[in-house]
Amino acid sequence: MKGYLDRIFFDRLTFYQSTIIGVLLIIVGIIFLFNPINLNLKVSASIILIGFLVILLSDINEKYVPKTITGRQLTVIIAIWIFIIFIMTSHLEADIFFVLVLMGILIIKEFLNVFFDTPLKKRLKVVFYSLIFLFLVIIVQRIINIKVL
Repeated sequence: MKGYLDRIFFDRLTFYQSTIIGVLLIIVGIIFLFNPINLNLKVSASIILIGFLVILLSDINEKYVPKTITGRQLTVIIAIWIFIIFIMTSHLEADIFFVLVLMGILIIKEFLNVFFDTPLKKRLKVVFYSLIFLFLVIIVQRIINIKVL
């Protein structure tokens, strides 16, 4: 019984640590928005997205099961993707960065979908739909810019 209670305590402790790290990342990302130049927008978006992923994809009772991908592993995969896109689009507009990150997350979701358990799939849908909303905002902004010109 004691081993079980210790495991529950450490699982909760890890969950709370993940939540605190995610919130700190989001706060740092918001701080970068105070000087909205192109580079700061990309850095801010990257940090905020990784912060939300750390919060949403961490699980209290995350157990290692063979042939599944945990929320932490998925967060690392997406963070690596964001870093690669950040490097590749360092000289381009922030809109292109956002669209490529969204496309990458969609591709990762589709390719690795069979390795996710049901709660992770539901949490990933929340992330995906919020990014789709951001994509729609970018599209509307581009259309408004075209009509103004």
